[in-house]
Amino acid sequence: MRSLIFLLLLFSSSFFSAAASESGLNEADKLRLANPQKSKQLLDDIDFDALTQQQKYRYRYLRIYLSTIFEGDLAKVVERYRQLIAELPDSTLKVRAMQSALTLTVYKAQWYKSLALVSELKTLISQIDAYTVEPDAYLSLINFYRETEQPGIALKYANKVYMHPAATPHHQCYALSLKNQILHQEADPELSEDDFYQGISLCEDVPLPFFVAHNYTSLFKFLTDKGELIKAEIVGEEAGRRIEKIGWKHFSSGFSIAKAELKMAQEKFAEAKQLSQQVIDEDVKQDAREAVLDAYSNLAEIAALENDFEKAYKYEKQLGSLSRSFYDARVAKSLAIQRARFNLESKENRIALLDKKNQLLSTESRLVKEQMANMALVVAVALAGVLGLLFWSYRSSKIQKKLAELASTDYLTGISNRGFFNKQCQQVINTAQDKSLPASLIFLDLDHFKKINDAYGHQTGDWVLIEVTRRLSTLCEEKKYTLGRLGGEEFGIVMGCKDSEQAFDFAQECRKSIASMETAETGFDFEVTASFGISDTRQAGYNINNLFSASDLALYQAKKYGRNQVLCYDGNMSDD
Repeated sequence: MRSLIFLLLLFSSSFFSAAASESGLNEADKLRLANPQKSKQLLDDIDFDALTQQQKYRYRYLRIYLSTIFEGDLAKVVERYRQLIAELPDSTLKVRAMQSALTLTVYKAQWYKSLALVSELKTLISQIDAYTVEPDAYLSLINFYRETEQPGIALKYANKVYMHPAATPHHQCYALSLKNQILHQEADPELSEDDFYQGISLCEDVPLPFFVAHNYTSLFKFLTDKGELIKAEIVGEEAGRRIEKIGWKHFSSGFSIAKAELKMAQEKFAEAKQLSQQVIDEDVKQDAREAVLDAYSNLAEIAALENDFEKAYKYEKQLGSLSRSFYDARVAKSLAIQRARFNLESKENRIALLDKKNQLLSTESRLVKEQMANMALVVAVALAGVLGLLFWSYRSSKIQKKLAELASTDYLTGISNRGFFNKQCQQVINTAQDKSLPASLIFLDLDHFKKINDAYGHQTGDWVLIEVTRRLSTLCEEKKYTLGRLGGEEFGIVMGCKDSEQAFDFAQECRKSIASMETAETGFDFEVTASFGISDTRQAGYNINNLFSASDLALYQAKKYGRNQVLCYDGNMSDD
């Protein structure tokens, strides 16, 4: 009886200890944003060894989250997140850990890690019930797509957050504020003053003073751009008061240059001059580089109006130097993102290729066993054995040839797959380098191909891919160029001993051939067009990664600015 009472007491003690730990974790989680110091103290009071496995995972996540604030070594924090994510089972906590890590990798411009996290995060959300944490995950995706200059996708996720049933007023304030800013930057005609006031009202109720000031500043710029200068001046005074309470220097610089733009519009040049010079003087490290650029532009214009051409020249010279530096930084960032994207795709393709090789090896092993069984039968009958041996030897040769073909050929179109095309590209580049001759790379992507699949079915989509391949193969075989399918509706053509001008003419032939396709055979009437991006070794050097990045960037520009066209890469291109 006493032992039973002891066991009951022990069980109840363990139960209440676990309940107390869960309560402490909940409170620490709740305070991590509002009062991180108190959140840390609550974690310090929890006995880690007494926690369940799931509680330990949550405890570690909160510890890593708070270390961002209290330790400051972000590279170390990212590595700790990576280790935790690798251990976590698929769960909402794993989603939270991924979105926290994504925010840090974007801030640190670790684009390869960011792209990998975005892919993994989207996959995980689609596979589990992540309803309660989806708004936080989507906010981290908004931040990623804004930083990689993809405003359309960022806007899509802002709308998702704002309309999400699990979104709190905090989430909605954040999403609506960013949505208004993106629409203003994109000059959306649907944007109105009411949208900004809705954001101000929502953020004041939370309250989130930073986003209240953010909305007032965006509204101020919006009214100035529209030429409603009296309204802008009134809103600007309120925005100034809100920003002063926050005390964030970068925010202040952006607002000061916005005020200077208003004064320029009002032809109050003395005040505009003072504000512009203030932005330059206060931003010693040039953290707010766009504001500093605008400041120099204002000062140059004012100096010219005052007939002080010596000063105007000086400001223009400083503006030109800073503009080049700013442009170089954007190009470097764009190329870094492109390289990270290609490296990630290359890794995924290598994994897929290894999987395919494993399947082929398994098939080959089975075939070898079949051969051995048949050879055993051959031993029983001499003449039949000799004939059988010859037959199976011939069959084995054909099978090996077929396996090699499968490993290098796209299953639908019959042309080189991405892995084999990459090898062919490298061979062409090496040959061109040995002969000191150029080589060119063409990327093409079928326009609006998803719409064809959605509207007419995947069977029609496959017909389009096969017909496009037939036309491209005919043109490439005539010129002895190498054609490959890179995946989906994207193709590549590598041309030895040809520069981008010659590649441009050939790409135009391909474009016209595709645009002339008749689709009546499918039972539907629709148009098929493609966009082309070109680069050559004179621009990108004899480096396959640089050549791929340059052609992909040219293709991106071709699709962005109209589709059904051919663009050649030049050094002034960027992702924006």
